[in-house]
Amino acid sequence: MRKASQNAWGLPLPPGPPCIPLIGNLFQMPQVDPCIVYNDWAKKYSNIMYLEVLGQRIVVLNSVKSITSMYTPSGAIVRTSRIQASTASPKCSQPSSLVPFWKAHQKHFHQHLGPMQMEIYRPIIEDQTLKYLRVLVKNLHDFRLQTHSWLGLTFMHLSYGINNAQWNENLIIKAQAVNQGFSEAAIAGCYLVNSIPLLQHIPTWVPGAGWRKRLEAVGELSWEVSRVPFKQAKEQVDLGKVDEDISLVRRLVDDLPPETHPSYKERATIAQNVAAIGYIADTTLSALYGFIIALAMHPEVITKAQNKIDTVVGADRLPQPEDYKRLPFV
Repeated sequence: MRKASQNAWGLPLPPGPPCIPLIGNLFQMPQVDPCIVYNDWAKKYSNIMYLEVLGQRIVVLNSVKSITSMYTPSGAIVRTSRIQASTASPKCSQPSSLVPFWKAHQKHFHQHLGPMQMEIYRPIIEDQTLKYLRVLVKNLHDFRLQTHSWLGLTFMHLSYGINNAQWNENLIIKAQAVNQGFSEAAIAGCYLVNSIPLLQHIPTWVPGAGWRKRLEAVGELSWEVSRVPFKQAKEQVDLGKVDEDISLVRRLVDDLPPETHPSYKERATIAQNVAAIGYIADTTLSALYGFIIALAMHPEVITKAQNKIDTVVGADRLPQPEDYKRLPFV
């Protein structure tokens, strides 16, 4: 018992809800709105909590400080953690820096989507943003749907260079389903296979193995979202039928070696995954929702920002990136 209450370095584990012998916190794990439950626990225990489910050790971080510390060199050990069995199968793999294979993608991702590279995609971003603002002015009460649609359309147009609203909307819906599937699978205690990896070998026809069908369906949709749009966009580039604006796929395809080259398959796979940036749209969307809600709660900030903009930019146009240095408050 004493050994189980310590980590590999012999240090005491963070506080958390009491564990039941053998099963741990299995019956306490939240299945709905886990963030609310974790936040309540944090008030009672701490912003860093320890839980255990059937031997699977879980550390919950509930503050910005504790989370960001994991991204520093001293927290690098955290990124070597075991991947959950529910998302580790070939049919259910999602781009993630936690998997060693995906670390090779980081260089290409930053090469084409780093802060210094975003100027290339500025025409697409500005065009989509203007459309979004026009729609938002007409329907302020539906800002969640409009913001979600704008962000998705911007990402898809930027990634694949296909300026077709219906095509992009269909891709957004599929990417949403993939994100939802992986989010559910990542909830600790949601799938027993995460605690008992041997269960991943159970055939789908076995009673009670419906979770495998759900995960495989998400995996197949994930494959479709990351492969099919890239293939279609690449065909457009190869045929010269490209949008006048530079897209991510267009740049990635230009960098690919001939198909007969030994490294073509690996580099094409990297290009496909880098292009699928729609996967990360949910985190950006959450930040935007928080920003809009914060503005609504603090109208005095909006007034101050508007006055600054009117003073520097004037009332006849929207602020541009070149105005940023003169608008420190905004």
